Amino acid sequence: MTRRFQRIGVLVVGLLPGLIAPAISAETTFTLINGVVLTGEVASVSDAGMEIQVGRTKRAYPWVAFAPGTRFRFEGIYRTNLEGVLAGRAPEELTQPADPQYDWLNPDTQPQEPAPTERSSDVRPYHLYLPVAPVIPSALPAWRNVAGPQTAIALFQVGGASNSVLGVAFPEANPPRLARLLPADNRPTILTATRPEPDPSSWWIFPPLSMNADLGGSALQTTWTWRQAVDHRETRRLVVEVTATHPGQHVEQFSLHGDSTLLRNSELTVPIRPLIVPPTLAFLIRIEDGGPVLTGRVRMGGFTWSPPEGVDAPVSVEIKDAKGAVAFSQRIPHVAPDAEGYTLRAPLTELAANTAYTLSARIDLGAWLGVLEFQQALWQPDPRR
Repeated sequence: MTRRFQRIGVLVVGLLPGLIAPAISAETTFTLINGVVLTGEVASVSDAGMEIQVGRTKRAYPWVAFAPGTRFRFEGIYRTNLEGVLAGRAPEELTQPADPQYDWLNPDTQPQEPAPTERSSDVRPYHLYLPVAPVIPSALPAWRNVAGPQTAIALFQVGGASNSVLGVAFPEANPPRLARLLPADNRPTILTATRPEPDPSSWWIFPPLSMNADLGGSALQTTWTWRQAVDHRETRRLVVEVTATHPGQHVEQFSLHGDSTLLRNSELTVPIRPLIVPPTLAFLIRIEDGGPVLTGRVRMGGFTWSPPEGVDAPVSVEIKDAKGAVAFSQRIPHVAPDAEGYTLRAPLTELAANTAYTLSARIDLGAWLGVLEFQQALWQPDPRR
C-alpha cells in the first residue's frame, strides 16, 4: 500500500465518483485482500467497487475485497482519506473529496504544483504533494542488505516531488540498527543505536538523519531522530525537527513527535506518509490527583506538533456552558509531551461536574500552516466517581 494524504486520485482517467469507466486496454495486476493476485484489465470503476476482466471472464468486486495497495491506486475516496482509514475512522467520516484529474495509468505524471507567486493564501503546504507510486520494499536496491522476517520499514514523503522520499528500515539486531534505504542507494547507510547516560536503561538512541527538500518553493531542512525502548523493541519514537525557509527568506520552525508506524511484509506495498498533513486540535478531560485536567495537542497525522524551544505559541481556549456563559478562558502554553503526546494542560476547577459545555480553541501556526480553529462538545465528569 502506498500512501498520500492529498486531494488526488479518484476513479479511472478523470471520471467523477459514481460514474463507470469504459474498458481500458492496459493490463495490470490487482491484489485481493486474501493475497490472490489477478492479472487483467479494468472494465469499470464505481463508488461500489471495480469490475475486472481476466481473459474472457469479467467479474465485479466490492472495494473491501481488494488489498490496501490496490484500493489506494484505484479507489479515489480511499486514496485521499488514507490518514482517516489508517486511524480506523468510519466511512461517513472520510470527507476528503477525490480528484478527477488523477490518472492511475500514470501516477507520476501529474500537474506541477503552482509557483509560490501564483499560490493563493488558502493553499497550504499539504496541498502541494505530488502522487507517489507504490513501493514494494523487496524491490528497493538496498533492501537485500537488511532483509529479514523481523525487518520493519517506514517511508515518508518529505518534499513535494514524488521521489522526495525518506525510507528507513530497522533490521533485527543487537544493538539495534537503523538503515537508510531512500533516497535510493545500492548500499544503505547503517546507524547503530547507543544507550546514553544518565539513564541508559530506558531507550536506545539512534544518530540523527537529515534530509533537505523543496515543497512549493519553500526549502525544507529536516532532522529525524528515532529512539527504541530497551525492554520492548517494537516501541519506537520519532522526533522530526523542521525548518522551512520561504521565498523572501522568511523562516518557520516546528517539531513533530510521536510513535513511528512500521510495516513488516517486504512483498506488500508500504504506505508513504507525507510529512506535512492538515493539522487538527484534540482535547480530552482527565482526572488527575482527584481533579479534572484539560489535556490537548496539535496533531499532524500521527504526530504531535510543537513550536521550537523558546517560542511562545499558546492555544487560546474558551469553554461556555449551555447558556453561552464563559466558564473558562485561558491561553494554554505548550509543555513537554507526556507519554501519549499531549502538550497542553490546564486544571478545570471552575467547571461544574456532570455538566455539558462547548469548547472553542484557536492557535496561529504561522504564515505557512495558517490559523487553526477548533470546536467540540465537552462533558465535565464527576472526579469523585
